[in-house]
Amino acid sequence: MGAKKYYAVKQYSYQVKDAMLQKLFAPSGPSITELAAESGISDFTLRKWKKECGRETPTMGKNKREKSGNKNWSNAQKLDAIIQTTEMSEEELGIYLRKNGLFSSDLENWKNKLSQEENQTDRQQLKSENFELKKQIKEHVRDLRRKEKALAEATALLVMKKKAELIWGKVEDDES
Repeated sequence: MGAKKYYAVKQYSYQVKDAMLQKLFAPSGPSITELAAESGISDFTLRKWKKECGRETPTMGKNKREKSGNKNWSNAQKLDAIIQTTEMSEEELGIYLRKNGLFSSDLENWKNKLSQEENQTDRQQLKSENFELKKQIKEHVRDLRRKEKALAEATALLVMKKKAELIWGKVEDDES
């Protein structure tokens, strides 16, 4: 039977982990393979850290339990960030993102979510307007039918009056 192999597990400080994650998430940062060769940390470890980090930003020197990133941003702050970054160059955008603990994908997600909410609001507004217009159309159709019936009745009476005049002549009022 073969002997089990045990691998030594290195413990890295949060500062080292944060520094490596910052480099990985930098807009023009090195690839995992390049960073592994440069730092001496295995690419498996770097991939694991990146996966653990998920869509959140690295902790940037904070205690691991402290949260950073975009989870605590209000909608107004998100909109402000989108507006501020709209006309930034790539360098300025990278600085802004690192300073605020964001990813460019966060901004894109916020923009998409904002446009979806706007589209949903527009759709709801259009639905209510459509409902009101349909209601008005029904009322107009009902009113039009009523007026058409009245017009048809008035026309029939006028035709009958003319026929009666042709047959019996004009009827003069009794008072004259």
